[in-house]
Amino acid sequence: MDRENVAILFTDIRGFTPYTLEKGDEEAFRLAETFVGLVALAVSRHQGQVVKTYGDGVMAYFRGAESAASSAVAMQKALSEHNESHPNERISAGIGIAWGNPIRTEADLFGRSVNEAKRLADYAKGGQILVSATEKGLLEHLEGLHFLDLGCRELKGLGPARLFELVWREELARLSDRDDQITLIVTGDARLALEFKKNLSEEIDRARQRLREATQQAKGLPRLVLRGVEREAETSLAELVGEHTCDSGTCSERQLGEVDAVLDGDELVLTFHGRRALRLCREDFDVAQMREFFDRLKTAKTSIG
Repeated sequence: MDRENVAILFTDIRGFTPYTLEKGDEEAFRLAETFVGLVALAVSRHQGQVVKTYGDGVMAYFRGAESAASSAVAMQKALSEHNESHPNERISAGIGIAWGNPIRTEADLFGRSVNEAKRLADYAKGGQILVSATEKGLLEHLEGLHFLDLGCRELKGLGPARLFELVWREELARLSDRDDQITLIVTGDARLALEFKKNLSEEIDRARQRLREATQQAKGLPRLVLRGVEREAETSLAELVGEHTCDSGTCSERQLGEVDAVLDGDELVLTFHGRRALRLCREDFDVAQMREFFDRLKTAKTSIG
């Protein structure tokens, strides 16, 4: 068995299960083929090797840390371009990269770095590239690469690890909630990107269940009010990002011309095509950061006329 230091990369489609349920197996298979093709091309162009595909995901390795990072950036750019030209079959993916010396067989790789890369990919929001501290250390001297220190996070089965995000596009403004479930980014090409955590669906389902239980236990007028709140919540969730689902770690992008923003006291309200989509409040977001994001968003919108 060979042992050498390599960069391990994992990536998978977000929202694949609900897409399969909605579109059927044949359409889902075709989407997966498109995704794998885009990823494999980015891997080969940066001297990497696809180890295996697993339905809606890909595992690859690179002998150079820089090659892995460049390939990941190319993947996200390719997916963004695909989504621009295919608005009805958008593909969102999270990417994780770790450095180490795994055990290699003819058909697979094994070891801590493999597990770490997979957990990083699972932790990543749609549209995000996460790298391990070791991988980042090998890249930080290079010009043109920008990293965000996300601090220590708990990776399932591996314990706490310091994570870094590789920023792959020009950013004019960024805003995340306190629990790091949602990130909003104003990009240099006049878009608003919304990145959602992969486990957001679980949080939403738990909130829905608590609301249902409260409605069932209430009587009289409180029950009527809670029923109204429940219906409004379901409608708001359906409209959150238009045709995209917020429950599967996806990344949604909107042209800034489609987005309107209003700062209402300590709340930031975003509407898409005149329909309310997101209401950000101080309970979930830092108010100072929210106001700074609003100012930069308005400046960006003004610059495009």
